[in-house]
Amino acid sequence: MKYLVIYHLENVKSALCFDSHDDAVDYINACSKNAGDNMREMTSISADLHEMTLRNGKKIRILIEEQPDSRIRYDLSYNKNGRHVETRRFTKRQLAVNFANKILDELGCFADESENEFGEWIVNDPETNTKAQIILSLVILSDKENSDYDILGIKSTASSEEIKQAYRKMAIKYHPDKGGDPKKFQKIHDAYERLLSGSSKASRQTVNKSFNSVDMRYFFSHLGEMQDRMKAELDAELEPVLQQIREKATGLIIRGVLEAIIGGVLTAASYGSASSRGGGVYTIFYGLIIFGIWNALKGIYYACNPKAALKKK
Repeated sequence: MKYLVIYHLENVKSALCFDSHDDAVDYINACSKNAGDNMREMTSISADLHEMTLRNGKKIRILIEEQPDSRIRYDLSYNKNGRHVETRRFTKRQLAVNFANKILDELGCFADESENEFGEWIVNDPETNTKAQIILSLVILSDKENSDYDILGIKSTASSEEIKQAYRKMAIKYHPDKGGDPKKFQKIHDAYERLLSGSSKASRQTVNKSFNSVDMRYFFSHLGEMQDRMKAELDAELEPVLQQIREKATGLIIRGVLEAIIGGVLTAASYGSASSRGGGVYTIFYGLIIFGIWNALKGIYYACNPKAALKKK
């Protein structure tokens, strides 16, 4: 079994893997020490769930999650000059880090310790016109789905006759009329039907969860820098949305100004008409003027503070 320590702080989720529960707990304690004055308190909600409160009031949830060895792997994604080159899979983090350093060596670069601990390597070399990014992720796989051959207990090279024989044997054992489990029998029957029809599914294992693989001891040692990085990443993700809000706010300003102008023009026209008749009642379009001014002011506010629109939502 493997024991994952998963840290969750705002938009950052990070996980590291350990061979024992004690190692995972020791790692959490080491992270707490590295947090130093940045940490206000650590609360243990359960043996496998903790919460760290920082001096700025932000909270970090820390979870120890047990997983079978077969469900844990490390993915190393390599992109160069805007093109995805490859994604390598590893059973251990250090093997992935070693391969990342091998790629950097081929590019004529080297990684400092912080890059290895953060699990992200960036290359920007103007002389060779090379831009590259290598990202390390810890992946939790889903349970492996048995193939239809596995369900019937036969090899993938089995003939149609062997498939039928295997089905008959299992049907005798698991048929509900013989006291068998109806759900298991249905599963066997469905596998049999798919194999005979040629629509059988293959054994597969899909990604269930994926995390950054940051050593949180490094994170806490460079907390100010990391928080600035988190904010920059969040701002970059939000920028397209904020730009849309600004564009809508600009449209609202224009609409508001036009509404106010139209209200003023209609009021002036009504006043002019009354004056041409030698006096009398005229209409002031208060609603249109006030509504236009309100829309224009609201547009100016959201253009200057686009994040306020997100909070409102």
